Amino acid sequence: MMFFLELRYALLGSSLSKYLHGESLGFTALFAASMNDENYALNYLKFSTDKKFTPREALHVEHMTLLFWTVSNLIGSLIGSAINIDLTIVHFALTALFLYMIVMQLKNGLIIVICILSGFLAAFFMVITKSTLGLVLSTLAASFIGFVVEATIRKYRPKSGWLRSMKNPAGSPEDADEDVDE
Repeated sequence: MMFFLELRYALLGSSLSKYLHGESLGFTALFAASMNDENYALNYLKFSTDKKFTPREALHVEHMTLLFWTVSNLIGSLIGSAINIDLTIVHFALTALFLYMIVMQLKNGLIIVICILSGFLAAFFMVITKSTLGLVLSTLAASFIGFVVEATIRKYRPKSGWLRSMKNPAGSPEDADEDVDE
């Protein structure tokens, strides 16, 4: 099951891959090995809103987050038992992180429909399998359905409203250029 859980990095990495074109295989391998959920969110936000943000800077973000994660774990192991933390806030923070990652992907109407479909498929497969394997199955099914539908629309109706870009909730580099021009 751990293998399937870690497959999410393939999905996360694929959304960052367009920003890493032209980088060496070694750089890309190091970038992939350093990625985690938190630095993915930071890097995706920077890449999608700052056109001057470079892959090297993204790699530095990854390494700094991993360094501070290591230091924080060391400190936590030394003094953690002396501190009482309500884990409710941790659940809230993780939920907020994953919701942010979804919202940043909402670029057109088709993606919104596929996200909703994914939610229904997750509920369906969780009831059928009675395990978290249902989440894996729903992710794979929704990804495949989204891929097929998007490819079909791009082939037969490329000007469809389903593929029309929406305004990025966090803004985009183009928006920043417009603000400078005004």
